[in-house]
Amino acid sequence: MVSLSIPLFTGFGRVSRIKAAEEDLKSAELAKKQVIDGIIFEVKTNYYKALEEYENLRVAEKKKKYLQENYKAIEAKNKEGLATLTEVTDSLTKSLNSASEYQQSIFNYIISLSKLDNSIGGGR
Repeated sequence: MVSLSIPLFTGFGRVSRIKAAEEDLKSAELAKKQVIDGIIFEVKTNYYKALEEYENLRVAEKKKKYLQENYKAIEAKNKEGLATLTEVTDSLTKSLNSASEYQQSIFNYIISLSKLDNSIGGGR
């Protein structure tokens, strides 16, 4: 004789497993949203930082050109006896400092572009 047994009541185990699976799914969806939000925030932050560094680069370039021209003008005045050696030295120092700041701004801009590229999935 062969018998078949089908339980009519399986208890609340099945219901609790379904609820637990639904909660796990909600947690996973929330974690996914948090990751996506974090990536979007990082990309936006790096994008605006790159824009800022580009503007800093432009300002540094203009400053460098201005101070180089200023140095040439003061040097010419010195040759005519209209500027002191202190003024020439001060002007040269400012010109050299602005050239250094310009190089630093180039570096900062390249770094910001690299961070932006990395945040959008490049550079891997």
